[in-house]
Amino acid sequence: MKLRNVRPHDIVVPEVRVTAHWEQDLFQMFKDSVKEVGMIEPPLCMEMDGRLTLVDGTHRLDEALAQGLKLIPVVVVEGSPDDLYFYNLAQSRLRGKVKASNMVQVIFHLWKERGIDIDEIRRRTGFSQDYIEKLLTIGEASPEVKQALDEEEIGVGVAYAISRCQDIDLQNNVLAQWRLFRWTIPQTEQFIRDVYRAKEEADEVRPAPVPSQPRTVACHYCGEEHDLAHIANPSICPTCSGLLVAMVREQRRQEAAGGGA
Repeated sequence: MKLRNVRPHDIVVPEVRVTAHWEQDLFQMFKDSVKEVGMIEPPLCMEMDGRLTLVDGTHRLDEALAQGLKLIPVVVVEGSPDDLYFYNLAQSRLRGKVKASNMVQVIFHLWKERGIDIDEIRRRTGFSQDYIEKLLTIGEASPEVKQALDEEEIGVGVAYAISRCQDIDLQNNVLAQWRLFRWTIPQTEQFIRDVYRAKEEADEVRPAPVPSQPRTVACHYCGEEHDLAHIANPSICPTCSGLLVAMVREQRRQEAAGGGA
């Protein structure tokens, strides 16, 4: 761990990260403090491949850039890309309130993109397996559900209940209904169960599909297969039908006899 003075523009900010959120009055006090006495607590960065990537201190870096500071002190540690995300999770939780949507992004990124299993994430974060699995489920949710979580319109419990629906359209429908009635988590879960039960009942009474008609059919008289559109269906009595069959057979017998001569 080293302390350096670096240019704020040289620090890379990861797209996926957890950032602490402050109340507006506290955030204004922080801005005034940086302006009056400078950067008291340096941001934390990780050095990888000769580049500095931000681990913790988004607000401090943003304020340094906004005030046009040429150099700022930063604490530099070494580590891997995986370490970067675990450091970010640990540090952000100590700073104050964090968005659940940020937690979903980072945990899902570690699992989906970095290939880290749930046990390793649990060991290195201290999160329960149940909480991690909920965040991973939300990570597969529709964009509308994740946006509602990011805007803190819904919490993790409701987001998880909706995300368990495998049908994306159903997720969005449940979210729309939730916005109307503002259900609790159990009420949201009950509504989803009712929807699935109604769907199952509808499937049970749904009539069997009508079998498709064959494209070809055998002629009643000659026995040859013909396209259904080319088959005539005249009204004919049994006597005439028998005569026609006899005529066809006699013609074939004569053709066969002639061919044999």
